[in-house]
Amino acid sequence: MSLFISKENQELLWHVMNNSTKFREYVPNKESWFKETIRQFYDETSGKILDKDEVKELNRTVIRHMLQELAKIPVSANLETIQLAEPIPMMNIPVLSGPSREPKAPIPNAMLDDYANMYKPKQPDNIDFTEKEVDEPILNMEELIKSQVAARELELAKYAPPPPQKPIKIDNEIDKTIVLEESRQVTWETPTLV
Repeated sequence: MSLFISKENQELLWHVMNNSTKFREYVPNKESWFKETIRQFYDETSGKILDKDEVKELNRTVIRHMLQELAKIPVSANLETIQLAEPIPMMNIPVLSGPSREPKAPIPNAMLDDYANMYKPKQPDNIDFTEKEVDEPILNMEELIKSQVAARELELAKYAPPPPQKPIKIDNEIDKTIVLEESRQVTWETPTLV
């Protein structure tokens, strides 16, 4: 039974009933009328455990009952005699005086052409595969090689590592080697005393 009174199910029933023009226009207290109808069917079926199919059938019965109740309301009912829960807000619609349509300016031909050609596929331009530049023979190969070698040397000089530093002199001796007096060893054995 909790499926029938769930929020989703009540919203579904409300949206279905809101599609009816009689419900929207001629029912004075929509929410209270809707709640009373749901409460009536809930009281009739209270204590029963309903599965989804039974809830669908109960929804159909509720909608059928509500539509029958709405059918009892005469269509030609005077709207002034029915008291609405909330007043309907009035919309401010400006009143136009004179002719409702003025003649429009003519549309330029360029715009009409653009509109007509909008969906026509554009043909691609013809592609010319001929070579535009004339490839001439190389006459001075030695000069080109020399210019390339010079450009490479400039490039290498630019990114070459710095030259090695001069050795540091200590006490006017260039290479002084340091000799350790005793060599040390690491062992994991315990020393034996003699």
